[in-house]
Amino acid sequence: MYRVILIVSIVFVSVTFPAVVRLPCHAMSVDTFRLIPRKQLIPAAGHYYNEVLYQLDFAAAFSALDQLAVIAEERRAPELETYTLLLKGRYCYDRNRKKDRQPLRYFDSVLAAKVCPEAVATEALFFKGAYYYYPLGIYPEAFEYMLKANEDAQRIGYRNLPAAGFLLCRLALGHLHFNEPETALHYLRQAARLPGNSPINTMNLYNTMGMAYVEIQQYDSAIYNYGIALEYAKVWHEAWVGIISGNIGNVYYQMGWYDTAAKLLHKDFDISSRKKNYSSAGSAAIILAKIYLARKDFAHAAQMLGECQTLLSHLKKGKWRAEYYECLSLLHKERAEYRDALRYSDSFIQYTKNYSTEWQKEILDQARSKNETDRHPANI
Repeated sequence: MYRVILIVSIVFVSVTFPAVVRLPCHAMSVDTFRLIPRKQLIPAAGHYYNEVLYQLDFAAAFSALDQLAVIAEERRAPELETYTLLLKGRYCYDRNRKKDRQPLRYFDSVLAAKVCPEAVATEALFFKGAYYYYPLGIYPEAFEYMLKANEDAQRIGYRNLPAAGFLLCRLALGHLHFNEPETALHYLRQAARLPGNSPINTMNLYNTMGMAYVEIQQYDSAIYNYGIALEYAKVWHEAWVGIISGNIGNVYYQMGWYDTAAKLLHKDFDISSRKKNYSSAGSAAIILAKIYLARKDFAHAAQMLGECQTLLSHLKKGKWRAEYYECLSLLHKERAEYRDALRYSDSFIQYTKNYSTEWQKEILDQARSKNETDRHPANI
């Protein structure tokens, strides 16, 4: 018995939005919206969010959005006032990724608004799935909203939705999570052809594309797309320089190019440690330890494993803990410290069992969710 989701109280107004407006970042301010032609207000607001609001602190961003709502009322443009609610919901999630209900409140307000352009309702549907249900692991409902939104976006035209690129990237990431890299690549290629993608969305697009190519073992394509993502990261966010460098380093490690891999993984470890992205730093340290063990450089292997020890609490996946203890066991075996090698080998076996159970449960949960997801959209 599946729950039917009914979305009511939406009045679709006949407003056709042109392709997303790309105004110079320095030219954008709230007062700009007093002069922009009405048909361009929503695309311009989407661009304003991507280029300006996203980078502001909470008080400044919400103050700007409140001013935008006042301008919408003055100009008798209720569709813009509705869109400010959607942007508040996006901001709450983008800048505070805790699993709370705050973004949901704004998306529901958009869907219940008396005047809600179809393109805005489509984005609200999508963000409700991607920003609320998906982080909670409620995948059938998440995909229900995301797939319905994608159907509407196709009918309306991706170029008429300010967040179309993000919609496609997020949908691709969902399919990648469900071990469907080819489907993910299909959506990502569509997103790459769209004009008006924000720098951070373009970075995420190519990083996700790299991940998808790794899954199908097309390593050259993975490195190429990671490289594009890295160039955007250098401009946008240093923390992502570390993460993407580590992604590229991991590909080279899988290819057996240890020298190139080590340089990139050290970069990831250094930046991620400094930025307190401990999960990325820990995974980089473990791969570096593996490289040093393969080279018989036991001093540097011990150094990296020592770094890992301080990061263990942040390595939530059993896989990384299992590999940490495996490396420790191999290191002590090479040093003829057999008692310690045996002790760490027991820990490795235990965490491998735990990880195997954890992985089997994740696969089973994914299979169940995917089965529900495949049937669920028919009930919307």
